[in-house]
Amino acid sequence: MEERRRFFRIDDKVGLRFKVVTEQEWEQFKETGGAPIVDSQAVPCPGLEQQLTEAIDSLRQVSVEAADVAWLLNAKINGLVELIATDTTLPDLIKSMDVNISACGMAFRTMKSLQQDQLLYLEVTLKQQEQPLIALAKVVSCSDLEETESLEQFLVRVDFCDIEPDAQELLIQYVVKQQGQLLKQKKQRK
Repeated sequence: MEERRRFFRIDDKVGLRFKVVTEQEWEQFKETGGAPIVDSQAVPCPGLEQQLTEAIDSLRQVSVEAADVAWLLNAKINGLVELIATDTTLPDLIKSMDVNISACGMAFRTMKSLQQDQLLYLEVTLKQQEQPLIALAKVVSCSDLEETESLEQFLVRVDFCDIEPDAQELLIQYVVKQQGQLLKQKKQRK
């Protein structure tokens, strides 16, 4: 089956943050401009936190001092994560991710599975852009990569279903420019 695409598509590295949202949350964002708190990689922190607590409790039976150190380190990490999540002046800390992107959608890896038709609030920061592009995207598919080495075990494909025309035009120009540079580099290697 031949796939038809509306726009060019490239592999690239972009800053990406996302959060599963409802249509009402998206509409609220559009009305107020108040972005939902994003969950860039949907880190399964509650599960990890529980495992860590159990491990520290086990460690306490062997060494109280070691368990105290582990508890303090965990508290310090949680504090840093909270600081990063709330500090909007730290855009450089947004994780750069490998994506396959076009003006109408993208594919990227995640740590947790997403359901088809789920809506995602996306913040995409392109190279040499300070402001992220904001879009509402719908999950088209999510497949298991079966790669045990990486924490990002799922490949999510999304369509942008609500994106400002200026942002989409910027994406078109960006993808064409990046594609031109990739073709130029490929020619130079031959």
